[in-house]
This record gives sequence, C-alpha cells and structure tokens, in this order.
Amino acid sequence: MIAVTGAGEVHAPSDVSQELGRRGYKYLLPASRYLLAATRRAVAGGGRLDHAPAERRGVAVGSNTAVREYFAQAMTATGQEDLSPAMAPYFAINALAARVTGEHELKAFSLTCTSPHVAGFEAIELGGRALAAGRADVMVVAAMEGTGAVALVVEPGAAHLPRVLARTAFAPPDLVASDQGRRRLLADAEAVVERVRPTRVHAVVDGSPVAEAVIRAVAIAGDGVVPVVSEPAAGGCLGPMTLLSDLLRTARENSLVITATAEGHYAFGAFLPGVPAC
Repeated sequence: MIAVTGAGEVHAPSDVSQELGRRGYKYLLPASRYLLAATRRAVAGGGRLDHAPAERRGVAVGSNTAVREYFAQAMTATGQEDLSPAMAPYFAINALAARVTGEHELKAFSLTCTSPHVAGFEAIELGGRALAAGRADVMVVAAMEGTGAVALVVEPGAAHLPRVLARTAFAPPDLVASDQGRRRLLADAEAVVERVRPTRVHAVVDGSPVAEAVIRAVAIAGDGVVPVVSEPAAGGCLGPMTLLSDLLRTARENSLVITATAEGHYAFGAFLPGVPAC
C-alpha cells in the first residue's frame, strides 16, 4: 500500500484560470487545466514533492474521454476551425500530462492509462508498483477528464498516514458468465478483501453482467458487507477516483471502492485510515 500525503480535486464548471495564472494556459485542454489545478491543491494540502530530487519524482494519470470529447465537440461546433496547430499535439493523450510533468519536475517517468472507467485506479496501481520497485520516491497519481480531475501525492506506505491500494483486472464477459469466471472473480475479491478487511464497500458500476458478477463476488468475499451501488457519473474514470478521494476526507474505517464495465474491465480501490501514533 502507498501513503497519501496530499489530495486535490477540481470539478467542472470550476474556473481555474485565476488559480493557474493569466499566461501560459490558453491552449491547454480543460482536462489538462483541471489536472494542473488538482495537483497544485494536492501539493498545497501537504503533498510535498520537493523532498525528493526531480529524477525521483514520477506521475501516472488515467483518462478515458478528455481528448475524444473535446475534439468531437470542437469539430461539431466549428468544423476544423478550432483545430489550430497549438491544439494538434493534444490528439496524443500523453501530452495532457506534460504540463504537470514540467511544472513539478516529475522526471522519473510519466505514464498515461486509458482503460475504460478503471484508468484512475490503474494509475494508483502503477504508482504503487513503481514506488515498491524503487523507480521513484514520490509520485502524483491522478484521473483527469473534461469534467474535472483528482490528484493524489503518494509515497511508500507508512502506518500513521492514510493509505490507498488499487488492483485492476480484465475478464471477458463470456468468461464471467461461466463457473470458471465466477471462481476467478471470487478469488480476486477474496484477495483484496482479506488484505483490506473493509467495513464499507462502494460500487461505481454500469449495471452490466460483468459489474453484477463483480459485486456478487465482493459481497460473498466480504461475508455480509453489502456494496452500496451507484451509477457512474459522466466523466469516464473520474467517478471512482472522486469517490476514493471523498473517502480520504471523510471515512474513518477501511473502505473499498469497486468499478466494472460491460467490456470486462474491473478494479478495486481501497482506503485505509492512518493509525494514530502512540
């Protein structure tokens, strides 16, 4: 597990222009602006990055719809008139995190995940692996869409700090419908539940057979802890990350967030509160 030292959120239709400044941000996509603002808030909220040299700071970001929706709206509204040379680089989704990388000197590495709905949890999972492997000493892990962004500053786990854990996987829908698939989902759920021992479980799912199978597996593994189910809000992978961020602020017990899609992607994101120092 990794410790969270700072968290920041921004959601549309927030105007972050004053927060970012008057110059240098005109041609950034909304998701990039939200990511910058959320990261600044996470750093201002205690998520220090400057204690590690630049080459020991990394970033992993998840996004599903930020590029596609922006350019689709631009093309629908004005044809090709809004597609200036200044905007063209953002057809490559990796470019959306470039400004955060430069502003905070995150030189260890920069990764962008795009799996439907689970990309934010993928960023946390990759962040945990990178920290455990010694590829970085501190990281920004985040989700960004055209509807907002959530950013966490994380370090190797410490018991007195809030901690997060993420696990992602994929199971084709036809596999989930079989006994073999159900056993696989149950094994995944049992492994996470055994480690986290949640007293609260939340599900941000699309109502698909895959989602129902994941919820059922977690309910069995949780020995009676019934997931609270909500439909995913618009915004790709932002919903599950927002819920996990909310738990960081409000929860006092071990909690689990699960998400799943009709295509077969599913993920677990866990929050554990810090243990008070004696």
